[in-house]
Amino acid sequence: MVTVDRLQPRRDPADLDVLVELRAAWAADRGREGDLVELRRQLAGWVAAQGESRRFWAASIDDEPVGMVSLFVYSRMPDLARPQGRWGYVAQLYVRPRVRRQGIAVALMKALTEHARDEGLDRLVLHPSEMSVPFYASLGYRPADELMLLPLR
Repeated sequence: MVTVDRLQPRRDPADLDVLVELRAAWAADRGREGDLVELRRQLAGWVAAQGESRRFWAASIDDEPVGMVSLFVYSRMPDLARPQGRWGYVAQLYVRPRVRRQGIAVALMKALTEHARDEGLDRLVLHPSEMSVPFYASLGYRPADELMLLPLR
């Protein structure tokens, strides 16, 4: 059975360890190997720098972490015509290859989306890979024609 929990890596070292494990698995799936101690150090600094704007969820099967997703909450500056609004950027959705196509990514996205609704976010956005577009479309995401991009690198 799949369970999805919100992680608190800034407060719980065990939650940071889950992020390290899953991020290392993501990298290994792409042929990237490295020092886990250094990855943990870097992730700890990154998580701390993100502050309360970044939220994380992990999926587990029989207490083994098998997937993760994160949400960055952006707060728009208020002006005279409208109050401050907030939207979320979905990132780092990952499921271990051996357990894909079992509803884990859907469960992660459901938990994230419910949280976003509960928090009153205006919208969620993401930058999908070509392969993931049908998955996100099945969840109700659509192309965002209003955005523009200036590549800096």
